[in-house]
Amino acid sequence: MSTAAEEAQDSEKPKGRAGRNLPVAIGVGVVLGGLVVLTLLTVKATFLLYMGIALVIALTELTSALAKRDINIPAIPVAAGGAAIITCTYWLGPNYALAALGLTVVAILAWRLPGGATGYVKDMTAGMFAAAYLPSSDAIAEHGDEVRRPVNGIQNHLDILISFKQHVAVAGRVHR
Repeated sequence: MSTAAEEAQDSEKPKGRAGRNLPVAIGVGVVLGGLVVLTLLTVKATFLLYMGIALVIALTELTSALAKRDINIPAIPVAAGGAAIITCTYWLGPNYALAALGLTVVAILAWRLPGGATGYVKDMTAGMFAAAYLPSSDAIAEHGDEVRRPVNGIQNHLDILISFKQHVAVAGRVHR
């Protein structure tokens, strides 16, 4: 027989579970890793699509984490600019990626302008941070080491994938 005090004590004990399902997480990791290998070993341009999806996921995580602190990232110009930066880096080189970053900053400023002055500075700062942090670091990972070693497509793509993994991990820490 249990008393009411014992039942109350049992209900107060922490569950000890972080809310994650390890087998599912491992399965998702294996599937995502398989997609990376598949896109790298087949048509390399499909990796751009994979990177774009990863960019959108990372941007969504960052946007939702900052929204809890009343900071609104203009997600549409950041996502479009990120796609332009990654595409320019892959096809045209880092100079064009820098130009795409500049145009992305102008688009972010123009996008938020009709919203008024309230919160403009923090929204713009967060938007420019997201535009510089998410896709630009991947552009650097792809072309930043050309001086030291010859271009190795698979290694460059893996550098970019690791960079996206770090973005999602940072966004997850901010989100908590």
